[in-house]
Amino acid sequence: MKRAIVFVTVAFSGVAFAGGRDFIVEHAGAGANAANAQPYIDQFLRVAEQASGWPANAAKGEWVDDAPSAEKAITEKKPGFAILDPEVYFELRKRDALEPIGVVRGKTFNKGHYSLVVKDPAFKTLADLKGKKLISNHLASVKYINKVAFDGKVDVAKDFAMTRTAQPSKPIKSVAKGESDAALIDDEQLAQMKELAPDLKVIWTSPALPPTPVVAFTKNVTPADRAAFAKALPKLCDDKGKAICESMFIDKFAPVDKATFADATKRFDK
Repeated sequence: MKRAIVFVTVAFSGVAFAGGRDFIVEHAGAGANAANAQPYIDQFLRVAEQASGWPANAAKGEWVDDAPSAEKAITEKKPGFAILDPEVYFELRKRDALEPIGVVRGKTFNKGHYSLVVKDPAFKTLADLKGKKLISNHLASVKYINKVAFDGKVDVAKDFAMTRTAQPSKPIKSVAKGESDAALIDDEQLAQMKELAPDLKVIWTSPALPPTPVVAFTKNVTPADRAAFAKALPKLCDDKGKAICESMFIDKFAPVDKATFADATKRFDK
């Protein structure tokens, strides 16, 4: 299965929602759609329902690939649970009373850190890059980058000549070719950079970033369903769910890293 289908999971197309046990899954840049994800979705949902003690076909869902679509779906469908990119979680957590109940562990869902990489040896600090060309596929939420990654020390929209791209390999290639002065990349891209463009250098690294959370909508879900799903979540990639999780590039669902989320929340709320 292609990377595009990863946990662009719990998503149905054209299914009536009842809330409560239903899901919204937002994962930007994945490139999947409901049709090509459907077989994997069906398998995962059946495992999730059985593990949570719910009737078969009790959970429905919708996949979206950006924050505006997520907001619209959440408003219309009033789901009980969601998988959200971290930047979308932080934007919506107060408005929608979101409670993280777990995290997705898998390389396509965990950025680890953001790093600024350059080719020109004259660039050694953030100050050296002011007004220079910055390229990244991580600029969907400037607020999240400014606050959580840069801790308010940088405004990427004002301090750099910013270029967005949807292609994970393009930032590294652009800097290597001299088309951009710096690239903002995650840990997976950094590992690839060491093979693709080993002459690029890291001049800055962010604090640890929170992984992709699994959240409960506390206004929509019953306490019993929230507790049942939270209890089942860490086991969903065991036994019956192992093969489907591997197909979606999910290693496991893990407990919330409270320290990392608390630290990121503090920076975001400044």
